Amino acid sequence: MAATTTGILAGAFALCAAVAVLGANATNTGSICSSAGLSGQLGADAGGALDIGNSTQAPVNLTARQLSLAGDYISVGKQLGVPRDGQIIAIMMALQESSLRVLANVNVPGSLNYPHDGVGSDHDSLGTAQQRPAAGWGSVGELMDPIYNVRAFYGGPSGPIRGALAGYWTFLDGNP
Repeated sequence: MAATTTGILAGAFALCAAVAVLGANATNTGSICSSAGLSGQLGADAGGALDIGNSTQAPVNLTARQLSLAGDYISVGKQLGVPRDGQIIAIMMALQESSLRVLANVNVPGSLNYPHDGVGSDHDSLGTAQQRPAAGWGSVGELMDPIYNVRAFYGGPSGPIRGALAGYWTFLDGNP
């Protein structure tokens, strides 16, 4: 339990730092990042969520599940040697593509049989990175597995699709 809490806290603080750095570069206003409830004490939402925003915007609320998925992008990125900026880009992509949720798809009925956090309907896109089985990213079962989904996004020679499709590594010319 302590290791899980520590992992969640580390992921939360890494995400806060990423948002703070990106926000500071985009605007002169200070960023606000509150991790109420992550150490076992319940915050205002009583769900242990993380709030991210700046003084001119409403905060974005991330659930413990979303923080866990962000942690997957960080831990797999570290295992693959993806630099910190690449890990930040990956989390930003997943926030944009799926709101950092594992999405099944009504157009792929089999995906509904796997654990998921919501249901989308964009072509046959699945998972946190909204990758498509028809485009060769993997099987339905593989893409509904968050760790596989992250590894496929990062791509590269050690990725599950052996660099066959453009993953993050393509932008680094295959060198982390």
